[in-house]
Amino acid sequence: MSFGEKLREARELRGYTQQQIADNMGIDKSTYCGYETGKRQPDVQKIKALSKILGISGDTLLETDFSSRYIPSAPNIGAIPGMKEWKVLGGTACGEPLYMELDGETILAPDNIDADFVFRCVGDSMIGARILDGDIVFIKAGNVENGQIAVVRIGEEYTLKRIYRGEDYLELRAENPAYPPKIIRGDQENAEIVGRAVHFLSRVV
Repeated sequence: MSFGEKLREARELRGYTQQQIADNMGIDKSTYCGYETGKRQPDVQKIKALSKILGISGDTLLETDFSSRYIPSAPNIGAIPGMKEWKVLGGTACGEPLYMELDGETILAPDNIDADFVFRCVGDSMIGARILDGDIVFIKAGNVENGQIAVVRIGEEYTLKRIYRGEDYLELRAENPAYPPKIIRGDQENAEIVGRAVHFLSRVV
């Protein structure tokens, strides 16, 4: 395995992007990419910097087997969390309420997210909160305060909105002016707040 291949593997094991490494080294991304492709060779100081950022010794980086020989990483870069497969319960609307069954879908995400349910967002009603069609939302059951984003069940369907409680009604407010607020009074629509949105995973656009 070449130095560049080992460098790429070490970076991916830590969960960093090429841009993050380059920024922490104070070099251009193209320069760092050259290290991984073998088109450039870092000097001793750059190898020391890579060692500190990736949390491995310089000697180990130049050897063949380094996957189990990590040392503490740089103080400004946290360790990558453990990962697990989360089951996606279904699609929740970012638009009109819906329920879309997603049979067997799972998502790989950090295992330290404090959530009870996972949904996939469908629609564009929450784009003002930077929640896009296809994003994953993690929901924590329990109390939801006014102004927080939550998944609400309306009958057999689900929607993701900011919620506001009135004396005798529940207002569901989108983050897109194309969607007017939805007012639910009493039990007229068999509505239930499922839980508060605590974490999102967004696709690259």
